Amino acid sequence: MPLTSMYKLSRMDPIDANPAQIKVAVRADEAIGIGKGDAQIEFKFDAERMKQLQLEMAPFRKGDVKGSGSFRVNLSGMCLHNKMQPGEVQVDVFLQTSEQEGFFVLAKNLDMREVMAEEGRNMDELPDCGG
Repeated sequence: MPLTSMYKLSRMDPIDANPAQIKVAVRADEAIGIGKGDAQIEFKFDAERMKQLQLEMAPFRKGDVKGSGSFRVNLSGMCLHNKMQPGEVQVDVFLQTSEQEGFFVLAKNLDMREVMAEEGRNMDELPDCGG
């Protein structure tokens, strides 16, 4: 992850963030099909409840309470446009935390073959995109 992206993530305040403006975008190798809605940010709660949780968390900000959180970008519904060639299959992932700031690089040149192997999945078993 680029240093500038790490800085932007560190500045993200989950209490003030507007869930409607948090978005993810993916640029993938031409052999992979990723449709609208196939990339999601996974929180431990859904976006509709986030505003309520922000209100519940606000009092902790005033104190000296330290904590951490995490999120994950899931890519579901991927398909293959054609037979995969051996080697890396690169994907770039971008995150937007506010419309004013726009998108920034979250992960660049991510090898999806390697990522899927770490999860016990085989990229060659993805379904055909049908076109």
